[in-house]
Amino acid sequence: MPSDRHTRRRDIASRLNKMLSEYGLENAVSGGKFDDLRQTINSETGFWSHSSMNSKPSRLLVHLETTSNGVSAVIPEENSNGNFSYANTAHRSVGGLCVRIAPVIHLGYRRFEYFEEWEWLLWFIFPSALKNGSSGQVFDGLNPRTGEFNYLGEVQPYIEAGLVAIGEFDRPFTHDSATEKIEISYDQATAAIQELIQVNPVRQLSNEESEAANG
Repeated sequence: MPSDRHTRRRDIASRLNKMLSEYGLENAVSGGKFDDLRQTINSETGFWSHSSMNSKPSRLLVHLETTSNGVSAVIPEENSNGNFSYANTAHRSVGGLCVRIAPVIHLGYRRFEYFEEWEWLLWFIFPSALKNGSSGQVFDGLNPRTGEFNYLGEVQPYIEAGLVAIGEFDRPFTHDSATEKIEISYDQATAAIQELIQVNPVRQLSNEESEAANG
């Protein structure tokens, strides 16, 4: 696998695009042009500094926290409408979506830190091309426990999904102060996100089943 997360991200998106192109479809990647988020995440809330950024989020922000049971992951409470991605779906045959996940470490009361070295890709393959939306169409209503989300106001089915670890695997997050010491490994963070985000793909009908269903 390529040596850095930016190259790994592009490589995975390219592989998905190649696979989808065989069916006349293409893959959409959210937030591909934005890499340094330190100036856009509020260090007191661990969420976007400006509400406008949540209307078209370039990442799905996930809070990571050490607990007595290990490391836990949650979607920020501020993301009440479950916005988690956006993509250009206008005049395109979009059959797949890659969502970039960014970690924000909860250090304590109203103290958060974005850790730039880590990232994950959450990908979905749809049963057919999405209905055309806008050039910045939002995917929202994400329920990480059921795996459901909405597109154009309706629950969007998908037939495959997965989480790919593309961060700097050998770089743990460490925070050491006079009052506390926090250390989280990439493996621990990955396991926590896997536990948080469940997926529920629908079964794709075979040609025979599809013909029978259509009479």
